[in-house]
Amino acid sequence: MHSDSLLKVAALILLTGTTHADTRLTFTDSGFGPQPRQTEILIHDGKVRMGESGAPVYSLFDSTVPSLLTINPQARQYIDNSPEKMATRTRRMKALQEQMQAAFQQQLTRLPPEQRSVMEARMKLAEEQLQAPVPNVEYRNNNTSTQVSGLTCQLWTVYYNQGPNREICNADAGAMDKVDFDTLLAMFGYMDKLAGASAAIQGVTAPPEGMAQPHQHGLAVRIRALPQGPASELTALSRDALDAALFMLPAGFSELEPATAADTPPAAGTATDTTPPARPATTP
Repeated sequence: MHSDSLLKVAALILLTGTTHADTRLTFTDSGFGPQPRQTEILIHDGKVRMGESGAPVYSLFDSTVPSLLTINPQARQYIDNSPEKMATRTRRMKALQEQMQAAFQQQLTRLPPEQRSVMEARMKLAEEQLQAPVPNVEYRNNNTSTQVSGLTCQLWTVYYNQGPNREICNADAGAMDKVDFDTLLAMFGYMDKLAGASAAIQGVTAPPEGMAQPHQHGLAVRIRALPQGPASELTALSRDALDAALFMLPAGFSELEPATAADTPPAAGTATDTTPPARPATTP
């Protein structure tokens, strides 16, 4: 065999070895409201598309940039959730909250002394809760396995300050393609950084756990609050190929900046929600 043919065969083997399957995850949340809700997570070539089933708005994460967009097909708009832009929005939101709080304090002065004392006590309690110390979080292996949607998973109990808070079942490493799993963790880690930075700007306590932490021992296929709280569970997993177009920003969509849009009344159909949609497999 000629040397150029050998090179072609070697290249083909290399390409074949580096391909990986796409992944579609469906999580069903129960106990959060009167009806269960489903979240779909699609992973392809270093990108993640996540949204609540039946809802038009979805998030699009690209691990190679990295970037996180909130996309509204109905309004043909998208929101760029970069750390810089999220910080600007958070500062603006904090300023507006301070203005509202000052106005509310003025209104309190008009209340009878007894009612004013009650309202001030409630406000103080709410502020203390927002600034409460982060609890000590500990994961304890139950040394027990079970099955969730056909996947074997290991049970862990999460303790907050020595008290059982929730139960997590982590699937084995082979449940997902490793590249896709790493991409999913990259998105959760990106969201955690945004949440932590936002909490720091507002001067409040960040969540004790982020979105990535429950998956530290493998894909969290079930999370259940203890003792009998809400739950998020993987109900479907597919490795079929996905259309690459699902992971691209549609042509002709315009960028919406909520911090600017807040100065003017929103047009009909405008997406001003800056929160990335549907956060499955987090704290129930």
